[in-house]
Amino acid sequence: MWIEEVIDDAGNKKYKYCERYKNTQTGRWQRVSVTYTKRTNRAAKLAQDELARKIAEKQAGQVKDITFYEMVIQWFEQERNSKRISTQATIKSSYKRFFRIWDKDLLLSQITVHMAEDMLNCLYHEYHYSWSVIRDTRSLLGRVIRFAKRRGYTVQIDYSEIIIRQDALTPEDIQNKQKKYLEIDEVYCVLAEIRSWQDRLPLKTFFYNRIAEAFEFQFLTGLRWGELAGLLESDYHADEKTIDIRRSYTNFKVGKGENTHFNLPKNLYSLRTIALSDRACEIIEKIIEENKMIRVASNCRYKNSCKLNLIFIGTGGGHLTNNRANKVLKQVTCISGKKLTTHIFRHSHITHLATDLGIPLAAVAKRVGHCNTNTTASVYLHATESGMEKIITALNAEEESREK
Repeated sequence: MWIEEVIDDAGNKKYKYCERYKNTQTGRWQRVSVTYTKRTNRAAKLAQDELARKIAEKQAGQVKDITFYEMVIQWFEQERNSKRISTQATIKSSYKRFFRIWDKDLLLSQITVHMAEDMLNCLYHEYHYSWSVIRDTRSLLGRVIRFAKRRGYTVQIDYSEIIIRQDALTPEDIQNKQKKYLEIDEVYCVLAEIRSWQDRLPLKTFFYNRIAEAFEFQFLTGLRWGELAGLLESDYHADEKTIDIRRSYTNFKVGKGENTHFNLPKNLYSLRTIALSDRACEIIEKIIEENKMIRVASNCRYKNSCKLNLIFIGTGGGHLTNNRANKVLKQVTCISGKKLTTHIFRHSHITHLATDLGIPLAAVAKRVGHCNTNTTASVYLHATESGMEKIITALNAEEESREK
């Protein structure tokens, strides 16, 4: 405790008795004081008791240090109501990566920039997570730290100082990026192989035809699989040759009744109406007719899909799930060196439109539900073989005309 002399508004001398204490939430030193007219031993004793009472009042209810794990859980509980169920599951799997390196008893106040960089580097180089995953993990750490600071917890780490360097791209990395799409002939090679399986498995003829039609429709429209699986017959407009994208199917239960597994599409830009080619309309109309027989044969075993009149259903009348579709693609042998998933047909559609057909990026982005053309260009746009051939043809034609 120390004493400061002060002069009040009336010009009288008074004595301010001061004391410091440490805020257990912020880790900072703060000051309390009381003022008396006298500087005596009795006044000092009274001031000491009063200061102790004030400090006790201020510290009452203050939260002590907290573990980083508890802080993450607090942040997640506040955020979860604003996130889709599928996004919540993604965030959970993301924050579990922290604790592959850090112990759950690690205090939030103990985390330093150096520790954060070591953790991210370990995930990157030893656990071999992709650069995009590391970037997302760093971002998630920043959100938790900012939340802790808003709550007044002791945090010594500055998120902006965390620096992680991406390894230089190798020729193999560049080649792998170019494997995220199929050429047109590769797309139809995959479809032909799937349809050919009916010869050796005649009991699954209908299923293989249905799954091949779903892949072809996805290639012709660029839909995400969840958007395709969530299409209803009422979304299709035959006269206008358009289809509305209004929902997305998810494996997680997000609602009640008929809409148990339906969510909004990925973002607001994904709520759209797209034009269909003649072949896409042909697929839709054929499937709608076949579905009538499926529902009768299955006695509407799957009540929700019957009531909603889903378009892309399986042979039993239930949802055609992404997991089941990917299992089919794993059996394809005509394509080597490329990982086949349902999303590759979306990549292929976008690349085909922008590179082979020369459609402006803005139009492509609007069709596939991207919020801006940067996503379309940086993530999905690659130079196809046919696109490269067009470049060479154009250059040769220009050279010939110049020679003439």
